Amino acid sequence: MSRGIGPNSPQRTVPERWGYPFWDVVRDMADQGLSRAQVAQAVGYRATGHFCKLLANNPEHDPFDSYGVPAAYVRETGESFRHALTRMHKAGYLLIEAAREIGYSSYQPLQYAMDVRGIDLVFKRREAVPKEKKEPRMKARTRQPVGGEHPWKRDTRISLERHKSMGR
Repeated sequence: MSRGIGPNSPQRTVPERWGYPFWDVVRDMADQGLSRAQVAQAVGYRATGHFCKLLANNPEHDPFDSYGVPAAYVRETGESFRHALTRMHKAGYLLIEAAREIGYSSYQPLQYAMDVRGIDLVFKRREAVPKEKKEPRMKARTRQPVGGEHPWKRDTRISLERHKSMGR
């Protein structure tokens, strides 16, 4: 159930303040390079989310480019996200290679984007590099005392022998 446009809604106050229809002002600001958040603030929205929801509910008036890595890839290349991934899969790309070509810095966001869109492709895995065989380590040598017993050990042994000889 829609609540409609309130009396203090930017959709009502913008035409009064600037003398142009609300959507014309939004389009002009977007054409100047302002972001969604900047336009929302400029026209009087306290929360950017409300403005973004308004744009989502009125896609015919939304002047902004779609955002996100897949949308940017499609916009730059003209190739659909699904088609690009299928092409890369057939060409034998690794998942990280496909991610970097699409525009991601690691493979996890690409995997998430694929899962969300229902794209079920299993990319090649990087083969493990065989490890070199290492020679066994030498056993640690035990240290031999140098120069006989330490004086405190000798004194302790002598006092123990005296103690035993006295019969205690």
